[in-house]
Amino acid sequence: YDRDRPNRGDAWTMVTAVTYAIYIIRLGVVAREYRALPLAVVQMIPVTILSAIWVGAQRPHIPYWPWWTLVYLGLFTTAGTTWLQTIGQKTVAAPQAAMIFTLEPVFAAVFGFIFMREVLGQWGMFGAGMILAATVMSQIPDLLAKAGERKTAATDENQMNTDQNLKMNR
Repeated sequence: YDRDRPNRGDAWTMVTAVTYAIYIIRLGVVAREYRALPLAVVQMIPVTILSAIWVGAQRPHIPYWPWWTLVYLGLFTTAGTTWLQTIGQKTVAAPQAAMIFTLEPVFAAVFGFIFMREVLGQWGMFGAGMILAATVMSQIPDLLAKAGERKTAATDENQMNTDQNLKMNR
């Protein structure tokens, strides 16, 4: 797959990334206003309905339904992680949450290498490098702002000390 030209799936991946970014930003706002469990349940209702519609429209021929697998995937890997993300975004800002999610394919590649001995091709390496570079670059404005705040606080403290010294020397 690494040598293929961009295709429709790549375009869907880009659309998904943009919509998920919007979701993370919105969740960061509403997670501070509402309790996590009811908010996660409200998020899961359309997921459940749309998934049922999709399966109904596809009408897959499955000799038996793996109910326990479906329950596990629905409760733990979908609803559970949505609930945990909602809890997390009460305290983690949207840009930091997005940064964590951005690293997901990098972690997938690392674990794929460790457990499956998968190796990235040149485009995969390029993509991983771009993700890591974007992650670092996205944090630079925050780091500069914090450094500026520390510098301002130190300058204010020095000014207060100077003022106090001048008053004592009078």
